[in-house]
Amino acid sequence: MACYYPDVSGEQPVLWRIDVRTLPEGVTAKKEPSERDPLCHVNLYGLTRSQRRNMVLAINANELTICDGGIMRALTSDDIARFSPRTA
Repeated sequence: MACYYPDVSGEQPVLWRIDVRTLPEGVTAKKEPSERDPLCHVNLYGLTRSQRRNMVLAINANELTICDGGIMRALTSDDIARFSPRTA
């Protein structure tokens, strides 16, 4: 993922599969493959800032997968702890 999205992705990439049937009214999903992105990537259009925030806050950890050494697997609580910012 980082090779396709160097400005927004780190290693190990965490992916979220979105059910487009649950998108807010007026939001469209458009599959836009390119040479840089051979994955099944979909862009969302028409989301407001608050809709994006609400979608992210509603994500359940069991909906996320992680690319671990080229193999997709479920995200674990250990992964979340490793990625979470440390607080003093």
